[in-house]
Amino acid sequence: MAGSFEATLSVSDRPELTSLAVTAVPIDPPTVERAAAGDGTTDRREPEHGVGGKGKNNGNELADASTGARPEKQRKTAAEREESVSDDEDQPNDDGLHAAAKEGMNVVGWWRAKLNANHGLDKEILAALHLLAGARGPCMRLAFSHPATGGSSDQALPRPGDSDARRRNKEGLTKLHREMRAEQKSAVMFLDDPATGRRREVHLAAVWIHPAGAADDAAGSNGAEAAAAPNDEAATNDDGDKADAREPQFLAFEVQPNAPAVALEPLLHKQLMVVFDLDETLLQAFTLRAMDRRLRELDAEDAGADAGADTSGWGGGGRGNTRGNCSTVPGAVGADARQSHRDAKELAARRDEDRRRLRRDAELLTQFRDGDCVKVPVPGSATGATQTVRAKMEPVVVLDEERYGPAPVAIARPVIRVKSPHVRGGEMVFTRIDPKNVDTSMIVHVRPGWNDLYAYLTGEASQAHAPNAIRGATKENPATRRLRPKCKAFVCTMSERQYAHEMWRLLDPRGALLPLNDVHALHKRVVCVEHGRGEKKSLAHATRGATHVPELSVIVDDRTNVWERRAQKNILAIAPFMPYNTDTGPGLQGEVAGKGGVMGMVQSMLNEVRFKFSQQWTRWAQRCDRGDPLRPGGERPDAGEILAPLMASWAEDNTATIVRQGGAARAAAGAGSSLNAVLKSLGRSKSNAEEAQRRRDAEAKAKAEEEERAKAEEEER
Repeated sequence: MAGSFEATLSVSDRPELTSLAVTAVPIDPPTVERAAAGDGTTDRREPEHGVGGKGKNNGNELADASTGARPEKQRKTAAEREESVSDDEDQPNDDGLHAAAKEGMNVVGWWRAKLNANHGLDKEILAALHLLAGARGPCMRLAFSHPATGGSSDQALPRPGDSDARRRNKEGLTKLHREMRAEQKSAVMFLDDPATGRRREVHLAAVWIHPAGAADDAAGSNGAEAAAAPNDEAATNDDGDKADAREPQFLAFEVQPNAPAVALEPLLHKQLMVVFDLDETLLQAFTLRAMDRRLRELDAEDAGADAGADTSGWGGGGRGNTRGNCSTVPGAVGADARQSHRDAKELAARRDEDRRRLRRDAELLTQFRDGDCVKVPVPGSATGATQTVRAKMEPVVVLDEERYGPAPVAIARPVIRVKSPHVRGGEMVFTRIDPKNVDTSMIVHVRPGWNDLYAYLTGEASQAHAPNAIRGATKENPATRRLRPKCKAFVCTMSERQYAHEMWRLLDPRGALLPLNDVHALHKRVVCVEHGRGEKKSLAHATRGATHVPELSVIVDDRTNVWERRAQKNILAIAPFMPYNTDTGPGLQGEVAGKGGVMGMVQSMLNEVRFKFSQQWTRWAQRCDRGDPLRPGGERPDAGEILAPLMASWAEDNTATIVRQGGAARAAAGAGSSLNAVLKSLGRSKSNAEEAQRRRDAEAKAKAEEEERAKAEEEER
């Protein structure tokens, strides 16, 4: 790391704050241990790798001041780790940033971290910048070039030998520092990297730093948090606290473009940034052509042929079967580890069920294609009477340059919504992507439990139950409350754009999670990755190359191997939803509405991650505000680090359930089976008494957390 250098700092439209001399001190990046393959950074599809490690290792535990050793809980053998600055392999080089700073730094604006005059992060700005800068942390600090000696530098009077330039320089920096502290804001700069030509966004935070800690940092030390030794002098700093020999300085944080503005609302409202996949995760859609193809595949499988199974997709099929025989990610929520042990008789029975469902639904889709109506059984009828349900024309704003030109246009699509006859709580929707082309007619199976998850994500569920959630709470009309979503939603899929937009519109018909009426904004939030080029999904893809915050992100997908390595820990993997592929998939037994279904478990995990992240964020903000501003230490808030052990715990509990039901005995007959491999990794099962006690403890803990969560939500409202 290069040594300190002199630079200038200016504030636009502030003549008194122009060309202020500062000493820029580069800060070495912290050393972060990256676990080797096998503890959650690799694709969780591989059985031998398991589902995410339970141990947390986010690189923020402080080293021992004397030896530089890491805490015992994070020590690993050299063969199991490699040292890296960050999980982000594309992290920019700081040399270009420092070279740009030497040419002069100009503050072009302020980030006040407020949604309005009364609602903002206030003293959490420093914590937010630490979070947004990632494991890198601050890239440099700016010290006053001519600090006063003896006590707090902004209180000391100019020395008789100071020149007018020095005095004005010190007064300008002191004024800027006090202003940023008083108004709780950061200074925004854009530095042009001479090496790459890229403009890099940097935020300055006004902090108080102990000179001993600053000296260690200037020497390139990444040691322990420096203790702030009290000073005997009776001066006070700008916070009204007794002076402790700390000096006013500025910390520089490089963040992604516009990252503070993107993260502000999620941090204030305790929201997660949730990225959804569509096909086989939230729904599955078919054209008549795709249904005919699947019928041929079932016939071929019965004949013993090894046929590849294309699934849904715009125009009928498109993702292709890259799963092999096991279509479920090991450890995925809703997965059934016994699916690989189905005998030929069970497989044949499942294929017969799939064939019956396909033929019945193909008949309904044909009716919709030919007459914009379907005949379905009358609910509750014991005589088998049927009724005709006709399509309703739903207005849609689309952007399709090939069909309608470059401007958005409003069209009307025929849509029919009926209850699914296959799974309780499911829904079937008939739609037509191109209203003028009947061959684009599709049947869409919406996963059971989506409506409950949707109500939770939009805030409707908590609003409906809020008056009775807390004992003694005053009842009020839920209609008078403002809905506050629990997440900021994104969609990242490998389907075509018009198909993806229509599928999400069917899932979110009111536009409560995504802006349906603003097609340009929708285009930024629904991203389609071209899978034909072998391109993998990433969080950068999910936000169309714009700002993303990995620490706030959770990915809900049925596949993990389509995501880049850095996103693996953020994936909430679930079993695929395949109504016509129950022979290779987990089946439809777990597809129910409510807490017992797959979507119910997703809701439970999202709620758990959101709650624990909120707790971590509160503790982190307190450490940043009261501790060492350079290296707060402790556990960084990270949704991925919270999610990984939850997924591992679910996989362990699921396997233990199979053991109790006799699955282990059946699996023992087939040596080397995937279930056997899982059982070996778990070791000997616990006794009945130990299992009962563990579950009692877990229930008591869950009850306590639920009470605390309900109280927090009530205070938030």
